[in-house]
Amino acid sequence: MLDTIEIVQHILHTSILYHLYGYLAIFLLTERSNVKWFFLLISKDSIGRDLNMMHLSDLFHASPDMFDFYNIDLEDDTPLFIEPGYILIAGDELSEAAWADVQDCFQCIFLAYRQKASNSEKFELLSHLHEINATRLGYGNGRNGKAKTPEGMLEVFSQLDALFDNGIEVSHPLDLPLFFDGYGADCLSDALTNILFDRLSRYTYEQAQLWNVDPQYFTHLPRPMHYWNITAHRWQICQRPQLVIDGQQVLLVPKRWLRTRILCDTVHFLRHMILHTLQAQQTTYLDGRAIRPTIKGLDAELRGKYGAPREIIKKFVRENPSLLSKYHRNLANFYHQNCSFD
Repeated sequence: MLDTIEIVQHILHTSILYHLYGYLAIFLLTERSNVKWFFLLISKDSIGRDLNMMHLSDLFHASPDMFDFYNIDLEDDTPLFIEPGYILIAGDELSEAAWADVQDCFQCIFLAYRQKASNSEKFELLSHLHEINATRLGYGNGRNGKAKTPEGMLEVFSQLDALFDNGIEVSHPLDLPLFFDGYGADCLSDALTNILFDRLSRYTYEQAQLWNVDPQYFTHLPRPMHYWNITAHRWQICQRPQLVIDGQQVLLVPKRWLRTRILCDTVHFLRHMILHTLQAQQTTYLDGRAIRPTIKGLDAELRGKYGAPREIIKKFVRENPSLLSKYHRNLANFYHQNCSFD
């Protein structure tokens, strides 16, 4: 026989009854062989918490396999990140509009640094690229380092000055993890979440409607949240109501945008843009047989001479600026070849 809490969970996970009663929780008490029903009026937020509503599927009453979005854990952050390369190649209407937003925001930032804009102008552009927990993705516990605050962002992005001065023409969002110290997948994912906040808010509302989530879960937040307006080329306040569960804002993200790491990181660039080229250049032929240096050997040689992959990349891009342009042209192919969800 099911115990009390199992019966309650079964009842409350029946969508018709759940929406019918709204704020009404049903409790079943057993007394020997007699069954007595009691009705207790409590908030729906408390229902979710008390009955261990741990994932969004508990609210949406469906299998996670059926969702377009990732079924986040409502209690803990999941170490997944919005990966810009997979927005780039997704091809759907939402992704194409999102990629345009991301490109526009970062082009404005890059232009400000090329033109030696004032710190106040730079601060305005960077002020809303902060850590954000609404997606329940990433680390969300300060592991972003300096880049989790606007002031920290200003310090991190000051690396652009030296890059431009040395002829390294950073011009793509995925250039940042290549050339910036202290700016990895979590920082970039947070930046994209802020840039796309309005689009993700609308996406969240549309998905909730699709799955018949009670509209009472949506409310306007007391503090303003910003998004990047591609038409105005600046940050604006999002006016949309937000999904709030147990007092916590929740923002849904399409599964197709998420990965456990950035594909095109420093190691990927080093291997595909530098080591493979050196291997081809140093290949010789003897009696029609190719004699090639190994990638492993070339990698060890470069690290011994110049240090970590980031320093090697800076050296080669300074000496051959077209290398970065070639990399940008090949990005879509790199991502299409690695479309599996890792």
